[in-house]
Amino acid sequence: MLCLPGDGDRAGAAIFGGGPFFLARRADRPAVTTLLSEGVPLCRPFAGDPGYYVSASNGIAMDGARVAFASAGALIVGFSTTVRYTELRHDVYRPLIAAFDRAMGRSARRVRPAVAPFELCYDSTKLLSSQTGYSVPEVDVMLEGGQN
Repeated sequence: MLCLPGDGDRAGAAIFGGGPFFLARRADRPAVTTLLSEGVPLCRPFAGDPGYYVSASNGIAMDGARVAFASAGALIVGFSTTVRYTELRHDVYRPLIAAFDRAMGRSARRVRPAVAPFELCYDSTKLLSSQTGYSVPEVDVMLEGGQN
């Protein structure tokens, strides 16, 4: 879980979860809501569970580079309509946040202590931004059939 906390004068923003928060969008990609409504299989794990999951059978990429995970099993990413942020299994979460932090680079200043429940927080006043959002690493959930 990653965030850009507020400083009292400016609102903060969550990188994963919270939101809605729209990061810089590439022109060659549809909006997430469009993508998820067009053929991405969303499944309910349990009857009555408000969450959905997708199988990221092809992995997760950070700025186009595949993130290495220790487990060889199916990679499941869950989305919920009732939880404000996505929780990942430990074996997925650790490599993902390590890759995100590396991709942020040394110039990204961390806020310590991080704002609960997040583990890594960055100073949003030190990030490059545009009209469409902050310049942060792009995370792709790589789905079957070549969709991200």
